[in-house]
Amino acid sequence: MTSIMDTILYKAAMEGDCWVLRKNADQLQVQRTPNNNTILHVAAQFGKTEGVKSILKECGRSLLFVLNVTCETALHISAREGHTDTVLALIHYAEAVGEDLESETKGAKEMMRMRNVEGETALYEAVRNNHLDVVDILTKEDPEFVHPPNNAEQTPLYLTAERRNRAIVSKILENCISPAYIGPNGRTALHAATIFYDQECIKSLHTWNSSLVKEANVYGWRPLHYAAWHGNLLAAKQLLDLDKSVAYIVADKDDNKTALHIAASQGHVRVMNELYTRCPDCYEMTNSRGQNILHIAVEHEQKKVIEHILANPFSNSLINQKDNGGNTPLHLLCAQSANHKYHLKDNSRAAYNQKNLTALEVVYGDMYPDQQIFLFSTAVFKLIKEEKRRYQRYVAETNSNYAEETTTLIPLRKFISKISDNNLVVAGLIAAATFAAGFALPGGYDGNDGANQGMAVLIRKTAFKVFVVADTIAMILSIKAVITHISASTYEDEDKRGKGYSNALATIICAIGAMVVAFMTGLYVVLGDSLVLAISVIVICCLFLVNALSWFIEAYLAVAVKFKNDVRRFTRNTIDFFLWGGRETIRYFVNGVAILIGFAIVVAFFCGYGYLIYRKILSIIKIFQFQVL
Repeated sequence: MTSIMDTILYKAAMEGDCWVLRKNADQLQVQRTPNNNTILHVAAQFGKTEGVKSILKECGRSLLFVLNVTCETALHISAREGHTDTVLALIHYAEAVGEDLESETKGAKEMMRMRNVEGETALYEAVRNNHLDVVDILTKEDPEFVHPPNNAEQTPLYLTAERRNRAIVSKILENCISPAYIGPNGRTALHAATIFYDQECIKSLHTWNSSLVKEANVYGWRPLHYAAWHGNLLAAKQLLDLDKSVAYIVADKDDNKTALHIAASQGHVRVMNELYTRCPDCYEMTNSRGQNILHIAVEHEQKKVIEHILANPFSNSLINQKDNGGNTPLHLLCAQSANHKYHLKDNSRAAYNQKNLTALEVVYGDMYPDQQIFLFSTAVFKLIKEEKRRYQRYVAETNSNYAEETTTLIPLRKFISKISDNNLVVAGLIAAATFAAGFALPGGYDGNDGANQGMAVLIRKTAFKVFVVADTIAMILSIKAVITHISASTYEDEDKRGKGYSNALATIICAIGAMVVAFMTGLYVVLGDSLVLAISVIVICCLFLVNALSWFIEAYLAVAVKFKNDVRRFTRNTIDFFLWGGRETIRYFVNGVAILIGFAIVVAFFCGYGYLIYRKILSIIKIFQFQVL
């Protein structure tokens, strides 16, 4: 059965009524609340110091060490509430008890070291609730005690640093001889001060123990690793000011990451720049997989970090550096993200990985089948142009042999040549098919004598007319693609040749679409009597057109990075145009309506005024005629 404390005694303890407490002294030891709090717990909770003294005088030490359901003493509760005088009263009485027994057993220190169900002493309660005076009392009364971590693996100093209470941090470091500072997962109080950044806490902790800046958690992370992870530039600067050598320390239990590696993976460019400034050679370090910061930025798809690294003069030494798998950053980029395959093209030197594949071969494989003709675009030829420019710079700097450099371009040029040949074959086939369809019309010709002899039988059908137009468009576009391809092949400038081939490809795509439309309408017109079959043909052809269009766009995006920007720019310009047109239309409409209303008012005014004048003149004339008569 749950015990219930007497109401009169509870109010007396809550209000500190010493007379009532002394009057009922025989009941004080047996009274309990539902949470097993004694009368001393209640008085301590409400900070009634005189009531606490009266209870202790009547009951002695019997209530001093009684625990409630959460294993808390009256000191735990008083420290939590921040009642300084009550805390002192409890400690002084416990000290007096210890002296009388000529032993510290169950004395003040024993009471202050008692732990609740959370594994916390009274000091934890004072720290968690930011009661500086209570912390000062408890640490001075028992300075040599090393408070063990609670169930959450937190020590009072770690908990204080986590809460950024610099005054309590200083008080614990000042009063305690050797305070514990460990937190969850082996983090130290300096880790906590860095994660929840407090400049003064970091300074105080380093002054107290300078080795904390190099102390690692269970993963090998130092405080600087956390500053890099959170992108806290101020914390990184302060830690580097204390000891810049920590920039070179690796997390030996987490892939040998340095703080720079972590900043690169999280996209914190400002922290990276600070590390470069303080430690110019730290960019050379690699993780356990042999990856440099450019590998890591690519792996985590940090575009801003990639651009930042490439803007630095040391990037040339990172671009072709291979990891343990023999992959350069460009290999990783091409294998990982189709939409950014050519992001590093300005800095690629066509290096090979352990499988003897270049980055381009990682994307397309070591074979280039005919079905990949749609992957051909201007970006491929732009890559050649950039290769040529890079070669020219390379020759100017190193006076190297041209033949040695150009050998890396041969596989790419063979690839482009094969795809362009495929385009020419496709264009020729379309031209031949559509040319033949122009003379073998659906339904045939009228062979009867008369005015319509030799005319197409289905000439009056709308679908037939669409067929003729679509077939003509497909033939003209395919012939144009052949001519464009032939013209482009004569250009010496690779950029112009690439644009010509790209235009030819776009023309072929349009020709294929027109040819499918011609096929669809041609069958529809001859299958007029079977409407279900005709509609089925149309549906199948439309599904093909939609699928082919989506596939082409996906393939085009794979090699043309700027296509997205072009689409966005075109969409934005189109929207702006229509918005401008809408605004102008509304403006002109409003102005026109206003002018019409004004004009109507003026016309009505003059018409009304003229009518009145007319009536006046008419009346004058009638009066004059009457007088004459």
